[in-house]
Formats: sequence, C-alpha cells, structure tokens
Amino acid sequence: MPLPPPDEPRPYRAALADSSPNDLVWCLPRLPHRALRLRWTTGRHPPDCPHQHLTAHKCPTQPLF
Repeated sequence: MPLPPPDEPRPYRAALADSSPNDLVWCLPRLPHRALRLRWTTGRHPPDCPHQHLTAHKCPTQPLF
C-alpha cells in the first residue's frame, strides 16, 4: 500500500473511529532528517497527535497457533 501524500491530514481520532477490533492504528511521523517509521499506537497515544495515522494492517480473526 502506498503512503498518503505528506500534506494529507489523517488525524488519530478519525483513524481510531474508523478502525475495527482487528485493526491496528499506526502513527506516521514525518520528521526532518529521519527515515519514515511507522509507530504502533497504544491507549496512551495523545488524541491530538499532529502526525498522519494509518489503519491498513488487519490482525487475523483466528489464532495463529
């Protein structure tokens, strides 16, 4: 999946609202002089985080083991 354009807003609250129990919400900070790196959000993620947020990964609904 290609990354969204850097200027496209993808707020955390909207990503969280659009996610299902099997989705992971990822934070994508685009910081100067750093490589892009997705960060998994947790319950302590700031609700007003200014970075883009993605929900492309879906966890399997059945156990892997």
